[in-house]
Amino acid sequence: MAVILALVYWLYLDQTVTQKKSVYVTIQKDVHSQDALVSLKAQSLSIRVPNNFTISKVLDNRTSKVFQGKVLLTFRGPGGILRHLETNPSFFTDIPESNLPEYDATIKVNSIKSTKVELSGYLESMDPPELRVHLVQINSFELSLAPERIRILYPEEDTEEWAKRIFPGSIKIQPSSVTLSGSRNLLATITPETQIFQLDLRSLPERWKKRMEQGGSNDRIKETFRLKILPPFASLRMNKKNIEANIEVAPPADFFPSNPKVYYNIPIRVNWGPLQGKEDLFLVDKKGPITIKSYNAKLSRLLQQKGESWVRQNIEARVQLDDLDTQDSQSKEYIRKLKPEFTCWDHRFVIGRDLEIISQTPIFIKSKS
Repeated sequence: MAVILALVYWLYLDQTVTQKKSVYVTIQKDVHSQDALVSLKAQSLSIRVPNNFTISKVLDNRTSKVFQGKVLLTFRGPGGILRHLETNPSFFTDIPESNLPEYDATIKVNSIKSTKVELSGYLESMDPPELRVHLVQINSFELSLAPERIRILYPEEDTEEWAKRIFPGSIKIQPSSVTLSGSRNLLATITPETQIFQLDLRSLPERWKKRMEQGGSNDRIKETFRLKILPPFASLRMNKKNIEANIEVAPPADFFPSNPKVYYNIPIRVNWGPLQGKEDLFLVDKKGPITIKSYNAKLSRLLQQKGESWVRQNIEARVQLDDLDTQDSQSKEYIRKLKPEFTCWDHRFVIGRDLEIISQTPIFIKSKS
């Protein structure tokens, strides 16, 4: 009987004797005053701001430096009450409204509340002792989602080759537009060329390998990836939770001709530009050797069967002399290297997507001696 009484007394003391307990909580910034308390994340300190504002930064008020860690909340009270801390409760603080377009607000220990009402009044201290949040008025605008908005992160191994197997022009993004809301100053930095999202393709080698092991054909495959907003724009809010990019992945390149010592020789067409009528004074290489890297299984089969004839009928090389310095070209020893531009007249295949044409020797224009 004495043991039972002692146990009951110990339990009574454990429930009623004052104790001290601490918990670390993460800061949750993307919360507005209209958000329901039940939607708050567990074991977090949600900073609820007026609906038309967003937090641009959180500072430790002692140092005025950006605070990115966890907040330590310390409670003092009866053990029975503090046991609620073991249920991972949520904490929140409400930032008052202001008529200013941007302003600072201070978070102190007496402004923090818990979704567990039983804990109210038992919060003793916080570390850091004070936080300062900088709020800016939210502006919004509709952003069309195009491949130009994406920064592509290619696999680390064979990065250059993987980049050639993904044709940016074929990337399709869903949804086609999104509404961005956030700081007016941050939104003002977005230009038509600004990349806002990241497409992480580092898992592609493993996906391709798995597809081949499952008996997939060595042809183009379609894959879907979720886009992530780049860190400089992480404070922006979007009206769509998931943004996905559908891409086509080309097979590894086939080289043609397959013999590395053999080339296709194609005619070089010349646009004389400012030297029109003076063609007799210059020599331009009439043919150029090329090789073709095929990223299309159908094209590879064509080149295997009709290589030379298909190339003669469909691949054209042209050099432009429009930018020649006509004065320098009058020199008796004038010589300049030209970069040919290639055209594929078989419209089933697009240069840069289905094939890459490699010029094996430079093309020159030089004055006749």
